[in-house]
Amino acid sequence: MFGLQMETAKAVDGRFGVAAALSTARGVVDVVESMIPAVPEVVRRDLSMLGAEAAEFVGWLYRDLADAAQAIRWYDRAMEYAQLCGHLPMQGFVLLRKSQLAYESGDGNRVRMLAEAAIEGPWQLPPMLLAEALLQIARGNAMMGNGVDMETATGQARDVADGEDLTLREASCWIEANQPERAAQIYDERLGADGLSTRDTGYYRARQAIALAQAELPDLAATHALTALSTSIRTGSMRTYGSIRKAHRILAPWHARDTVAALGEALNAAALPSPRRQR
Repeated sequence: MFGLQMETAKAVDGRFGVAAALSTARGVVDVVESMIPAVPEVVRRDLSMLGAEAAEFVGWLYRDLADAAQAIRWYDRAMEYAQLCGHLPMQGFVLLRKSQLAYESGDGNRVRMLAEAAIEGPWQLPPMLLAEALLQIARGNAMMGNGVDMETATGQARDVADGEDLTLREASCWIEANQPERAAQIYDERLGADGLSTRDTGYYRARQAIALAQAELPDLAATHALTALSTSIRTGSMRTYGSIRKAHRILAPWHARDTVAALGEALNAAALPSPRRQR
């Protein structure tokens, strides 16, 4: 029953946003916490795993709200549950999630350090997560100004991913490698395909706007940012909103263009708080 509640909460989050899913996910954690002391050991392990999955999802929801402090708190709670039931892949997954959170706060060293820990530990990560961790190391190094052969790094990640699609995560690597045109092309090709939730489509559209702004294509950047803004407002994704604001800052030299001015007016009309630093 609780597993079904979690799946429902995840589907609701992708389509309608954080507010519709947060209370359900936190409720699952509360129930797990209350039941664990009273159940037999054989049940406790399964219950702890459910608690780990639910707490990790709550951490993700707070990450989408751009509340890094709460996200870390819930990721730590997920790690504790994963340790209680001895589930190594979940522990590695939480390290990867923390690396992704560090990317959004602009801490390149922490991005790399946590991703390396996710790879080097005994976590037995599945191929897709291992590939994502490899990309995180490349992104972290690029953020720190270290020399990165991004072509080789992304190719290695694709080899490890066992056929899973990494293109949207690769796009962020190309942004950090100062090749925004390549990132924008990846977003353009991938966002035309099916399979992304409403919230994710809005977020990656905002990332595309950043790449286009860095590539000095202000009209396209502003147009995509405006599209992403409507999705951000509808889903309550502050992570998306932060990326839109970053795109608008990059577009400052073109503030007099009609499209860029329209974006600024829409951001002012949205009257949402400024998230903490977004990459």
